[in-house]
Amino acid sequence: MDETRTGRTTVGYPYFEMPELTVFSSGTTYVEADTEFTQFTTHEWNEDSVVW
Repeated sequence: MDETRTGRTTVGYPYFEMPELTVFSSGTTYVEADTEFTQFTTHEWNEDSVVW
């Protein structure tokens, strides 16, 4: 979801497979933890776009 747009529901990222990585850099995570994270950058991609 694109939370920067108001008034309607909008997709914030490509829905279909993309050949390039999507890089996120955020100070938060989706899990609750007592650990303080020092590395916040994640790289995400579609499995079909990975060359093994």
